Amino acid sequence: MLEKEILHWQKNEGASLFKEMLSDDCVKVIDFGCGKGNYTTALSNAVINGKIYALDTSSYALNEVNRLHLNHVTTIHSDGNGTLPFEDHSIDLILIYDLIHSITSIRETFISECYRVLKPGGQLSVLPFHLSKHEYSHIENEIISHGFHMYKAYNKAGLHFEMHEWLHGSQGHLEDIERGTIINFMK
Repeated sequence: MLEKEILHWQKNEGASLFKEMLSDDCVKVIDFGCGKGNYTTALSNAVINGKIYALDTSSYALNEVNRLHLNHVTTIHSDGNGTLPFEDHSIDLILIYDLIHSITSIRETFISECYRVLKPGGQLSVLPFHLSKHEYSHIENEIISHGFHMYKAYNKAGLHFEMHEWLHGSQGHLEDIERGTIINFMK
């Protein structure tokens, strides 16, 4: 049952969320740390004529994304050092969902790279889990110190897919998945 509910979310609520974030349907988006592609799938339902780059350090995760045969998606194996293999000012939206807490050693590089590759008006979209308010405030200040400004928050829009899999396996329902606030920063 959960798989059907996730697919429904990806085609409807998730796709609507990303359509709202994007300026038009011909964009370039990065899903940094894409995992098995839950958000990448929702992005592919939102992006009509653009390009989505799903990056991860895990070959297994990238193979899972490739098995989905998603429109407009290219998988890229990341070396894990925080650099982004894209030209300056070439990307419209970068997602880092449920990962910013674990990239402490490369976070400075990653944020600088996001600023470099995002177009003016591009957005860095952060879904923080596993952080205290103090830790998140520190990360928020770090992002702002690189020239970003807080743009918009999407309350309870982000799903914590990974935690649900650990706690419930494939049992349960979408309503059981923890939700978090997505915060977008604009360049």
